[in-house]
Amino acid sequence: MKDYLYTVRVIFNVPIRNLESPDEKPLIGYYRKLGVSAATKEDALSLIRNIIRDGELDLQGTTVISEDQIPDPILAKKQDCKDSQCWYSSGRILFPEDQ
Repeated sequence: MKDYLYTVRVIFNVPIRNLESPDEKPLIGYYRKLGVSAATKEDALSLIRNIIRDGELDLQGTTVISEDQIPDPILAKKQDCKDSQCWYSSGRILFPEDQ
């Protein structure tokens, strides 16, 4: 198994209202970091697609770094993985249509 840290860009199935600024444009998606262990990048993406339930994964806006570049504080959160699994999930950073 290899460790990967993805910054995923997800587009909501349905835009949501910005509760902090109701007069602003609706929020159409979010960014989130996901740490996963998988045999290959393709397996990791398959796992991530199963995790995301509130929208579509935007591959053009998604980036990945391999285990030798994952910051130590994030890597420290990793559990001993025997199967493909998600071992880190950050909060979501929401964005409107123009970002």
